[in-house]
Amino acid sequence: IVEATIHGNVSQVKTIIENLKRKTELNENDSENIPLNSNSANNKQQDSYAKQIPKVCKNQQSSVSASDDLFRSRINARSSSGMTAAMWAARKGYTDILLELIINGADVIEAQANGISTLMFAVESGHKKCVNILLDNGANALDRTPDNDSALLCACSFGYDEIAIALIERGASALEALVVSCVQGKDSTVLSLVESDLVDINAVWDELMVSPLAGACVTGHFSTVELLLSLGADPNVNVDVEYGSTPLMLAVHMGNIEVVQCMLFAGADVNAVAPPESECARANGENITALEIARINNHE
Repeated sequence: IVEATIHGNVSQVKTIIENLKRKTELNENDSENIPLNSNSANNKQQDSYAKQIPKVCKNQQSSVSASDDLFRSRINARSSSGMTAAMWAARKGYTDILLELIINGADVIEAQANGISTLMFAVESGHKKCVNILLDNGANALDRTPDNDSALLCACSFGYDEIAIALIERGASALEALVVSCVQGKDSTVLSLVESDLVDINAVWDELMVSPLAGACVTGHFSTVELLLSLGADPNVNVDVEYGSTPLMLAVHMGNIEVVQCMLFAGADVNAVAPPESECARANGENITALEIARINNHE
């Protein structure tokens, strides 16, 4: 079934599944079967049948369970790389095959290959329809790789805007997506996320303690900074990192004069002081301003 899936052969996959079903039914029919209705007048014989009913039912249930387990194990068989047929279908974008496999018991929730889930294969390959199918059938939108990269981070990194929004609608962090996209300078994704009204453009992401605008300032993506400001980003939102407590301070630290000028033009407070309890103050001392950060970093 894995081989047929790899080659995208829908009819062959369906044939294999039907053959597996027939084998399962044959296994069930081979289970112990004792007649429950006897015409015998012998009460002792009837009593004997009656006593065996629980045993017969138990054996039949056990047989059905074993057959189901065997069927599922074959549906979830793996290739030499450790990938199931469903993983291959998700990776290659074979929606018809993926649906057929899921309908017939493919595990698309717990199964992993080297720590990579079925959903992650679909996200990495940019197959939006497969992503939606998997999410509709229980896949976790918060899936992560062994390196702790989220499915959402992957979608944003590749610029798969619609996939990112689908993941957010199923519980992934919209703020994470926006900050990551700003850090990477993915303007189209930034615009899609802000226009979706799924995220606050001025929120600070706890994971990095930066706002979307601050993220763009750190990496010097001028077009992203301009875009965020045009969409209503506040140039004076407080952040909390070692390099500064405002987006302007971060831009100054990085020495990006173009971004610094853009921030000043947008109304960034050049006299803002890093709070005493901030990471910036702890790392650089008290009364730290953007000008002091420029001096510390020799940005004349």
